[in-house]
Amino acid sequence: MVRNRHLSTSISDAAWGRFLTWVSYYGMLHAIPIIKVAPRFTSQHCSLCKTLVKKSLSVRTHICPRCGLVMDLDENAARNILKKAIEDGTAGQAGTNAPQRA
Repeated sequence: MVRNRHLSTSISDAAWGRFLTWVSYYGMLHAIPIIKVAPRFTSQHCSLCKTLVKKSLSVRTHICPRCGLVMDLDENAARNILKKAIEDGTAGQAGTNAPQRA
């Protein structure tokens, strides 16, 4: 891509920002609430029993020693993100980070 690491990071950040803008726009256009969830530690906690299971990102399978849940690392993280969004209780309310219609 770009040899200059800082320029490459800047381009990546700009692309991510544009992506988020489009997601917010189309969410508003189709009346779909957009809820931002911090992804911190979502791949480290078991989505079934919430036990902290530390692992490096090179480990692609989540195996919980407490409840025995075995699943793909990304699926486990996605389930945790969904649970966080539901638990926040902000779906369809002010503060969903969706732009307001003019």
